[in-house]
Amino acid sequence: AISGESLAYRFTGDTPEQWLASFRQHRWDLEEEAENLIQEQSEDDQGWVWLP
Repeated sequence: AISGESLAYRFTGDTPEQWLASFRQHRWDLEEEAENLIQEQSEDDQGWVWLP
């Protein structure tokens, strides 16, 4: 998971629509980052992986 605040920090943007567009544009990079965190077993207590 990634918060809107994290998307705004990483890719700029002021609105949820801009954050969603950034997410779509960088989806595969984010997925690769999430995959690395999963391999490192970085899940929280509920099994979620949060991208910083």
